[in-house]
Amino acid sequence: MFKVGIIGTGVIFDLNILGYLHNPDVKITALCNRTIEKAKEKIKKFNLDIKIPIYSDYRDMLDKEDLDIIEILTPHHLHSEITIYAAQKGIKAISVQKPIALNLDEADNMINACEENNSILSIYENFFFLPHIIKAKELIDSDYIGDPTSIRIKTIMASTGGWKIPENNTWRKDPKMIGGAEDGSPVLLDNGWHAFSLASWIIGEDIEKVFAWTDKFHGIDAPAYVMFKYKQKIEHVV
Repeated sequence: MFKVGIIGTGVIFDLNILGYLHNPDVKITALCNRTIEKAKEKIKKFNLDIKIPIYSDYRDMLDKEDLDIIEILTPHHLHSEITIYAAQKGIKAISVQKPIALNLDEADNMINACEENNSILSIYENFFFLPHIIKAKELIDSDYIGDPTSIRIKTIMASTGGWKIPENNTWRKDPKMIGGAEDGSPVLLDNGWHAFSLASWIIGEDIEKVFAWTDKFHGIDAPAYVMFKYKQKIEHVV
């Protein structure tokens, strides 16, 4: 039985916890959230053990709890420091909500820390497990449709429907917490990340160049146009 600690009990927690609840080989043994009351609400909502310890500081949790796995569901700017601290504390499997970090330096530091401490680092991407995506990957890998010359992924957003972000979720509007462009990139580092990950995984080639143009609409980085050039001259347009 693997013991799991989850850091961050915000909205995305409600989706990520389901995989653990339906896995007989793991047990959630600790929670961490800046607001203790919010973590208590999630214990009640998902009928977790009321004796599960709750921490407001991830360092305290990692110092005191004997954990095998941690799930990091925090704002982007915390991904790197939590991952590095967890690896140094001997956590053997570290799952991080996308995106990996604010920049390449942070990402490299995370990877290096995990390699040095024999920790498995996983950046969560749920789209890889969607049946129609898996089928598309199978068709391409089996050469059923021939060699792809390009892949185009469009994301269309509307003012209603879809994933509801709480109004008090202000960190997504803070460039220092969300990352990306100088004034933040909440779209490209949310839905955009799914598209980037899918294209890289489906094509399976190294990226040689990236071209991008973004605009601003009501405070978000949209519309946005991003194109990858793969080493084998395959194009990917988002």
